[in-house]
Amino acid sequence: ALAADGALPTFSYRAGNGLLIEAADKAWSLRSSMEAHMRINFQSGLERAGRTNGEVIGRRFRTRWNYCVLNCFYEIETSLDLDGFGTGNGKNANATAVGSILQRGVVWVHLEEVSPFLPTVYFGMDGPSSFNEYLQGSSSTGAQMDYLLLQRSAGNNTGRFGNGIGLNWDDKPLDWMGVPGRISRINLVMATISEGDDGLSSFQDAGRNFAAFIQVEPFAQLKSKWIQGLGFSMGGWFCNVDGKATSDNGCGTLQLRDNGDGGRQTLFTTGDNIGRGWMHALSPGMQWVVGPYRLRMAKMYMNWDTNGSDRGASEGVGHTWGRGWIVAHELFLWSPKGFLTGSPGTPGSVLFGWHFERNDVTCDKGGGHGGQSCGVNTQEFQRSTVLLREWDLYYFLANQISIGITWVWYDASNLTPVARNNLGLGSKDNPSNHGGDWLDINLNFRYRF
Repeated sequence: ALAADGALPTFSYRAGNGLLIEAADKAWSLRSSMEAHMRINFQSGLERAGRTNGEVIGRRFRTRWNYCVLNCFYEIETSLDLDGFGTGNGKNANATAVGSILQRGVVWVHLEEVSPFLPTVYFGMDGPSSFNEYLQGSSSTGAQMDYLLLQRSAGNNTGRFGNGIGLNWDDKPLDWMGVPGRISRINLVMATISEGDDGLSSFQDAGRNFAAFIQVEPFAQLKSKWIQGLGFSMGGWFCNVDGKATSDNGCGTLQLRDNGDGGRQTLFTTGDNIGRGWMHALSPGMQWVVGPYRLRMAKMYMNWDTNGSDRGASEGVGHTWGRGWIVAHELFLWSPKGFLTGSPGTPGSVLFGWHFERNDVTCDKGGGHGGQSCGVNTQEFQRSTVLLREWDLYYFLANQISIGITWVWYDASNLTPVARNNLGLGSKDNPSNHGGDWLDINLNFRYRF
């Protein structure tokens, strides 16, 4: 004990996980990490609508600190979201509201150190809430540009809650029950999911919003490369739609927006006219990793079982829903070790990615406020399909540092007149319920310290 008291703290670094400073007796530790993702966009559409060409955009610029005591039994995580282009921390995208720059403000209690059957308990502001990692993969080391459109636009886009409490069971082996695999994660959350940004109140009871998630790799302990990398996941989100005008409700709107950082366009929206009731979202998925190749397939279902408006009218049950699915491929083409080799930690690796997604949305004119739940789409169209095809090519300069190019081709069956005009597909003075297709190209620099 005396030797530990006199020893200096240790310093260690792991790429992607940051710098760790730890006391010799593990009484305390401090970890610091950073993520930077810069883009240069070349977007279809009108510059006056914010469709940028050649500007450097901070998609992610996040710094994080983790403070631990008692061998990290108690942990405080705090991180700041310093990117501001299009998303806006000081102000929102329209410069009409001001928010903080908080990314995480969470307290963790690692009960798994007492027993492996106990969870990690966490609570606080802007906490994590898992939904389905197979819908995107890694934004730092994978190929896909962003989330499934339906997931990103219609709520729970990053698996985040405003304020609440959660339970995690991470990396639990299954050999005790005769299964040669592991549970990657079980996550249970009761919180204001996808609402109440930066710890703000959403003016509704957090106990009426729930999320549950499980991800299993049943063959992870086998030596066969053909089935070792199989994984399956299932996520669920159950959200109360309260219909209050003062509520920051995470599921009070169904919408689709494109992934463009500059001048993101609303392709479809119901407005806030869905009414009252419950929204439930489910997302099954699977992943297969073999050697340099990764396959992800996932789907997302959203259904609103709403009745009446916020005035208490009884206008019948609405039939507003969204569907989205994705098939994604990633392949390391080459590294200094040879063809069809590579990893995010191997400098000189070349990663190719391609994915296809389909997003279907429908609103019901028979529900919501005064029988018009289609919001700005009223008198235009009640449903739309948006297809997205994406190609990605990345080169890893060093461990966790990469540069790359992304091509994203959109094709929408129906578009609002404003979106058609801003995307350069038609005049807003000549409304049309037809859609169109457009192409965005992005240059990327990604670094995770």
